[in-house]
Amino acid sequence: MLYDRLKADLLTARKARDTATATTLTTLVGAVETAAKAPGAPGLTDEVALGVIKQTRKALEGTVQTYRERGIDTAEQDRELALLAQYLPTLLSEDELRAVIEQFRAQHPGANIAQVMAHLKAAHPNGYDGALAARLARA
Repeated sequence: MLYDRLKADLLTARKARDTATATTLTTLVGAVETAAKAPGAPGLTDEVALGVIKQTRKALEGTVQTYRERGIDTAEQDRELALLAQYLPTLLSEDELRAVIEQFRAQHPGANIAQVMAHLKAAHPNGYDGALAARLARA
């Protein structure tokens, strides 16, 4: 379970006195626990943890972009992004995603975008960039 891995890595970072990693993971573990307790949340599942990690990454990427535009050093944020990437699944590349979509369309001529996206979600959960997939499905 992803949450258990986060907790174990947090303990390892604390024992190694890696304060930067420990701080990031403490914040992340807290956010996952909070999200899991939200009304309607399914509890401490991999989906909840993955969602929190993705949200954190997206916010951090926005911060990095803003900092770079203003000429502010982003070394700490880049380190945090690299740490978060360790917990995210490997995404299909653009070429791999295009091949999956083309294969689905060959098997299902006339499939609309919603059907293509539903197939991707079922066949590759959390394994692709949704915006890229939507763009390729429209092409």
